[in-house]
Amino acid sequence: MENGSTSSPKTPHFFKPLLPGFHSHLNIPIAFFSKHLERTRNESSVVVNLRSDVSDGIWEVKMDGQRLTQGWQNFATSHDLRVGDVLVFRHDGDLWFHVTAFGPSCCEIQYDDDDVIQISSDSDSEKDQYTREGEAGYSSDHSCFVARVTASNLSKDMLFLPMDFSRSNGLNGQCEIILLNEDGKPWRLPLGCHKPNGWVYIKSGWKSFCCANRQRANDSLTFKLVQNGKTPVLQLYTPYRFLTLTLTPYNLKSSIMRLPASFVKANGIEHARKITLVDRYGGKRTTCLKPEEKYGRIRLGKGWREFCEVNGVKTGESFELELIKEEEDTATHLLKINAEPLFRQTPMRVHDVIVRGNDKTKDNMIKAEVAALREATTLQELCDASEVANSNLRALGILYSVCIDFDSGPPELPGTTNVVIEVVECKSLPIINFNYDTSPKAEVAGVREATTLKELREASIVAQSNLRALGIFDSVSIEIYSELPSTTNVVFKVVESKTVIDFYRIPKVILSGFDFSVKSKNIFGYGDIWDGSVNYGDDASEFSLGMYFPRILGLRNPFTPRLHLSNQDWRKFSSYKERFLGVSLDLLSTEYHELVYTAGWRSLIDPSHAASKSIKRQLGHSMFSTLKYTFEVDERDSTLRPRSGYAFTSTSQIGGLAPNSLSLRFLKQEFDLRYAVPFGFYHAALNFGVSGGVIFPWGSGYQNCPSSLPERFFLGGDSSFVDILGGPSALWGFKNRGVGPNEPKSKGDDKRDFVGGDAAVTAFADLSFDLPVSWLRENGIHGHVFGCAGNAAKLSENEFRNFSGLKFLETCRTSVGAGIVWLTSLFRMEFNYCHVLKKQEHDRAGSGFSVSISKPS
Repeated sequence: MENGSTSSPKTPHFFKPLLPGFHSHLNIPIAFFSKHLERTRNESSVVVNLRSDVSDGIWEVKMDGQRLTQGWQNFATSHDLRVGDVLVFRHDGDLWFHVTAFGPSCCEIQYDDDDVIQISSDSDSEKDQYTREGEAGYSSDHSCFVARVTASNLSKDMLFLPMDFSRSNGLNGQCEIILLNEDGKPWRLPLGCHKPNGWVYIKSGWKSFCCANRQRANDSLTFKLVQNGKTPVLQLYTPYRFLTLTLTPYNLKSSIMRLPASFVKANGIEHARKITLVDRYGGKRTTCLKPEEKYGRIRLGKGWREFCEVNGVKTGESFELELIKEEEDTATHLLKINAEPLFRQTPMRVHDVIVRGNDKTKDNMIKAEVAALREATTLQELCDASEVANSNLRALGILYSVCIDFDSGPPELPGTTNVVIEVVECKSLPIINFNYDTSPKAEVAGVREATTLKELREASIVAQSNLRALGIFDSVSIEIYSELPSTTNVVFKVVESKTVIDFYRIPKVILSGFDFSVKSKNIFGYGDIWDGSVNYGDDASEFSLGMYFPRILGLRNPFTPRLHLSNQDWRKFSSYKERFLGVSLDLLSTEYHELVYTAGWRSLIDPSHAASKSIKRQLGHSMFSTLKYTFEVDERDSTLRPRSGYAFTSTSQIGGLAPNSLSLRFLKQEFDLRYAVPFGFYHAALNFGVSGGVIFPWGSGYQNCPSSLPERFFLGGDSSFVDILGGPSALWGFKNRGVGPNEPKSKGDDKRDFVGGDAAVTAFADLSFDLPVSWLRENGIHGHVFGCAGNAAKLSENEFRNFSGLKFLETCRTSVGAGIVWLTSLFRMEFNYCHVLKKQEHDRAGSGFSVSISKPS
């Protein structure tokens, strides 16, 4: 997109906002390309040269038509460019561009000292006269080099040229060379050659050239070979004399405006203490410079705010300054502002949204997800809307990649832009899985620990290798992009093997069965997703079929019905089997909130005819019609092994919404609170939490009615407290459904049926820590000690009148233990010894060793 306010016949510009997918290529706006680069359209191989204020290097990037391709990713990675940044390309003639990067707020990006060019002064002490590495720096462009003015080469009136530059351009020291300053004035200087190593150098005249062009020690000069032959010609130009700044609210509030370290070092003004600001009317005002030695930056003194006001620069706008050096005997430099700011909030509107690559997905489906683009009125609003649109399209789950770009609108409609959306659709062929869910999060866990770009790259390479080593993916690719300041998203794109059949064997008491699932996307072109699954085990089986439509009647309200058919055998614990046939519908689903309506037909049967009296009263058919609301927030640093943060979930459910006498009427409330406190040794952390719930019937005569049996709270089991959020359930040291109200069976031996409680509370504390063996730590094995307590009580059928809080606490079950935990990508395994401190009569509990295996959440 070419911006008229920043383009002129001398220095044409165009700017590009960076959107997700920019690493692979960058499109040059049609208007700019047609005006300045049209002659290259039919050339087979065109290479443009990019440079920036970050370093002296020059990046060669291939240009295919209007698109920058090969070499662009290297430039983007080297400059740590991120989604939301804005790049200004200044055309310096021919195929040369100077690139300035701005952050999402249009403030120029400040790079660390390791990323900017380093300029150090030579001492005046005697050195080997032929050792001149660093006196002239060589760039990746064979026609350019950077020379440093030092006290040593001024006193000796000579300059050594980079050896690579000399050799690549055929300079052998047996000729003269012409140096041109920026005004084109020539200096004819002799060349010499140091024969032992072939180093070419300017024999004399270097001091006079520097003095005439007001160059002093510690200054850096860039030369370009503009003509080669018998007498080579080098042109002097100053690529670092331009500086782009942005007036931000922080600048005004703090009264601070800084010159970046890269600009300061490149122009050798580290020791300057005054500078003259020249406004667009020619007026001058001198201000002091205050160095920030720790960061290499310089702060402008009083007067810069008035300077911005005179030039009409408003908050959020960027402006360009040009550094002009005065005579040798003066103590100040000039900073002259360009006539117009770079980024004025000029009106801008979207003329058209163009969608490409959607062979199956409907145009109106995609355009509906990006409707906010048409409401943008400025460049910043357009960038923000594009990030939201990109996120919306990716969230559909039907597109392999999404790339949003801007281009100039029709010439007859100034101030307009076209938004071009290029998509690659996922194949709509069914994806069939017949395996135990791998969830390879542990394989990429190292990526989350990266704190710098370098660490992130290294961790991503290791993660990619780990994923490939699993042997279940045909290909693995990694994409890194940013959506929020100082954060990065890492996307692992995998292509699964066509058929994966794994027989993963787990002890029968933990898991016995298989999972089968099939999914197909975008069958009708409306972003629809269809999936089916079959889960079969010894005690439970389930079949489900679901579909997902992101929009209904043009409204963004996902339609996600799911049909369920399930069988659950509870005869080992409570002498009944449960069958359910129904449908669920997600009415609301956001990051923290979920609202689901479920309707179906439930049947409870007792094939053994040995159930207790209270269970027998609930056998038969009933209608299930409930509305369930869940609020969940999880701010822990990890769900597998939290070391800091908190998590909270609350679930409210009302049953009996259908006008039917067989409809189950109940109110149910659950909550779960977790908190993790880090310690300063062995990655230790204390996790503690409390969960509770209550269920009560409602309707006519509710005080005398029992609550719904399957919805009651059943405590017991060795599932992990730490990673699974939900209501009260697990209780270490006690068997599954082995705690709480119970009744004798109607016939048979002395076995009892556990009938569950209407109210339940559990609490736990778990101290995890690394073990002092490196091999164990590297393989995800750590130790922990724990303690837990819990209880359940009956409230329905007027039992709430007999409820006593003191008695509830006195009959609370407690246990403690210790063990080791093994975290892998496939499962979570715990080897624990648990000691039951307190239990009640008929509880199924016992101290001893136990092994539990579960899927990581």
